[in-house]
Amino acid sequence: MNYTDKEIQIATQISYINIDAEYISKYYRDYHDYPTLAEVLRDNPKILEEFYKMFYLGYNPAEANGKFDYISTKALNEERERIAKSDIEALMNNELSCSNWKVVDVWDKNKEIGIYGILFETPDNKAVIAFRGSEILRDDNGGQLYLDWIDADCGLLDSTETRQQEQARLFLNYMLYYRRSRQ
Repeated sequence: MNYTDKEIQIATQISYINIDAEYISKYYRDYHDYPTLAEVLRDNPKILEEFYKMFYLGYNPAEANGKFDYISTKALNEERERIAKSDIEALMNNELSCSNWKVVDVWDKNKEIGIYGILFETPDNKAVIAFRGSEILRDDNGGQLYLDWIDADCGLLDSTETRQQEQARLFLNYMLYYRRSRQ
């Protein structure tokens, strides 16, 4: 199946939000299935708020007092906000095909290595994996700066596998194991 730019954009943006593996496990225990992307957003107001702020409005979590970092003109920001509200409403009302993607698992090694991945299962029994890229600077005493920008990104210059690449490979291997066990 081919995925739209909008679906891939949403999957990537969701990878920047910390969906807790325990939430997914609890949901599975309670309902004997994985939550859909729309259900994750409906069940978790904080995740919905972060999804809205960080990716459509240019929110910078490192900025003091939770202010928005408006980096462009007022008209452009108003258009971004209109699109954000429209897209999120469509997502939560199951009007986008990715609304029904199941959130199967997360690979959260962000604090230790700087990588976070999320595994989606599509209605046609395919898998989509989204990884978080290098993050903007956060108020974490420089941890993300080191893990993402120095250890991982600068490590690419050395032509050796970085710790983040190793973790991505491990997550992909895990995903392949998971997919085979479900067939």
